[in-house]
Amino acid sequence: MARRLATLLILPAFLAVLSASLMLRADKPPTEGVKRVTAFTLTDPRDQSRVALADFKDKKAVVVVFTGTECPINNAYLPRLLELHKQFVAKGVQFLAINSNRQDTPEQVALHAKKNAIPFPVLKDQGNIVADQFGARRTPEVFVLGAEGLIVYHGRIDDQFGIGYQKSQPTQRDLSVALDEVLAGKAVSRPSTSVSGCLISRTPKPKPEGTVTYSKHVARIFQKNCQECHRPGAIGPMSLLTYDDALSWGEMIREVVADNRMPPWYADPRHGKFANDRSLAREDRETLLVWVAQDCPKGDDKDLPPSRRFTEDWTIGKPDLVLSMAQDYDVPAISPKEGIPYQYFTIDPGFTKIAG
Repeated sequence: MARRLATLLILPAFLAVLSASLMLRADKPPTEGVKRVTAFTLTDPRDQSRVALADFKDKKAVVVVFTGTECPINNAYLPRLLELHKQFVAKGVQFLAINSNRQDTPEQVALHAKKNAIPFPVLKDQGNIVADQFGARRTPEVFVLGAEGLIVYHGRIDDQFGIGYQKSQPTQRDLSVALDEVLAGKAVSRPSTSVSGCLISRTPKPKPEGTVTYSKHVARIFQKNCQECHRPGAIGPMSLLTYDDALSWGEMIREVVADNRMPPWYADPRHGKFANDRSLAREDRETLLVWVAQDCPKGDDKDLPPSRRFTEDWTIGKPDLVLSMAQDYDVPAISPKEGIPYQYFTIDPGFTKIAG
């Protein structure tokens, strides 16, 4: 009998970008005029130091970037931010990262900053007070402050990562160009750009009850459609196992469900029905949208379904044979300009005869 061969190819970089494209939206460039940012003081949870905007009044420019710990596109841009910091710090530019996400605790912010070796202050904005002052909505969203706290640039870092695409290199280096112009004493030629990223999870004010509640309605939809990927250790960039998880991402859930981006399913229904169709049923989509519109009521815990149990083994059945590469290959976090040469790896499956 011929042996069946199950091959599983996992491309972490591609999946990270895929997650980003599914969970993100681009905001249009802001239309309001130039604003001035007043003073603020926040804590860097890595060493509990207090950092004030006034500490950098002698700098030629201050780059404030709103970040998170789980947003895929935010994390994809961290190496670029470190490159820009290295490029401009000696020229009198100060970088500051601010985390305003409700669900990101100071401990998580500190761990994320240490893991990614961020050399500039990473500050926790409890209650999203500073994010509200800036009008920041997404991560990563950048503001460049010039003289006397004036916002001279607001938008994206560059155009390498966006919704549904990833370029090998950026073609528009918006932040870098803005900083070069500020340092040259020029007006920023493109003071605002659209921003792609996850919505900042602001402090919610949930209602205890509503016609649709998490316990009675929403938890079951998440178990059926979302938790397979959105749980610790799985591919989803954030967990949706608990009410508190879902509450933190309420506005983001509304956005991706309304846009039919989650759960991901791209097969055209005009060409047949599919046994593994992952798209949301219309009534489930409407339930989720009503739940968020009603301020995400929790309901009574006694209405919660039993927790779903997940297998940590092969979800499609154990294969007859697993082949492993003889050597590792390190994929760079940032693709070089010349690209990554195509790689060939030879693996001996150990077969001694061909099945007839």
